[in-house]
Amino acid sequence: MLYKSSDRPAHKVSMLLLCHALAIAVVQIIIFSESWAFAKNINFYNVRPPLDHK
Repeated sequence: MLYKSSDRPAHKVSMLLLCHALAIAVVQIIIFSESWAFAKNINFYNVRPPLDHK
């Protein structure tokens, strides 16, 4: 595709926004995976299943 000279700055801005959004998404995935890894160490011995009420 051929871009006009006036279209190129807008294209660069949209690519910059896309890269920024991807960087934020990667950081959030890393933070979520770390908190999930810490959550695996929770001790569930005192957790009781709900009682069935009839």
